[in-house]
Amino acid sequence: MKARTGLRFLALSASLAICFGCNDDDGGANSGTSGGLLGETDAILFVEFLDDFSGPFPGPHCEIRNGNPFISPNVGNDPPGLALLTFGHKVRVRSTLTFSGSEPLTLSFDLANPEWECDSRFKFRLKKADLGAGEASFEIRIDRDEIRLRIEGSYAEFDYLSDGLYHPVTFTIDADRTATWWIDGKARLSRTDFPAGEVEIEMEATGDPVTKFVVDNVKLTRP
Repeated sequence: MKARTGLRFLALSASLAICFGCNDDDGGANSGTSGGLLGETDAILFVEFLDDFSGPFPGPHCEIRNGNPFISPNVGNDPPGLALLTFGHKVRVRSTLTFSGSEPLTLSFDLANPEWECDSRFKFRLKKADLGAGEASFEIRIDRDEIRLRIEGSYAEFDYLSDGLYHPVTFTIDADRTATWWIDGKARLSRTDFPAGEVEIEMEATGDPVTKFVVDNVKLTRP
């Protein structure tokens, strides 16, 4: 079990890290198990899903679609973490677990890029699991030194610093159905009237053989 040491970066928020909680169990409410479907309530938030990749991979709630992503004891915030090492090919993981975007939520994950080439790319995407759901994505493009955010038909682009450190990324939906991507604790892109419905997560990395992105601490909470 990981010893919590706090984030190496203050807030890089963006929603939707839940998809990669592939190491959870089905313990149900108040299971109290690390890296699992906790369903535990504290004074503020209900933790619907949490995975720190300290268990087997892939678990029952995700599938490997391309490449050979793996849990590494040498990376993570804190280790272990999910390493997306491309070996010159595409690496892609998709959730078999879906979640509702019909109610307020906060979806977060920690992301680092310790090794990369100029053609390296990473994408974290919320996909429609039914016709009524919305779509959103967080993308890093090293060739353009940019982060590109999308919520439905709205886009925003920002400079990206390839520092190799861990950044928390967060995606939120509030009670008024306004969806927002957050980076470094700042709201970077918002859109109102985000469609309700079930969504699933897809995570992808591409690039030259040394390209590696690391995802850790995927968490979904609700008020």
